[in-house]
Amino acid sequence: CDAHSWMHGRMLVFAHPYFGVSNQSGAFEITGVPVGTHTVKVRHEVFGELEQTVTVKAGAATPVSFTFPAVKAGTD
Repeated sequence: CDAHSWMHGRMLVFAHPYFGVSNQSGAFEITGVPVGTHTVKVRHEVFGELEQTVTVKAGAATPVSFTFPAVKAGTD
C-alpha cells in the first residue's frame, strides 16, 4: 500500500509443482521430487538467490543447506 513504503508482496509462478516456503527457522521440504539430479534454487528478498545441484535417490530424504553471505549493516 502507499501508506507503508516498506511493505511489498511477490507472486512467483512455477511451471512445476516442486517448490516450498521456509518456516521461521529457515527449514523447508519439497515432496514428490523425481529420482535424479536437480538444481535447487532459493531466493531471499534482500540477499538474492543461491543454487545447488542435488541428487535425489529413491526412498531417501535429500538434505540440502544454504547459507547466504553476511551483509554489512546499512547496506541493501
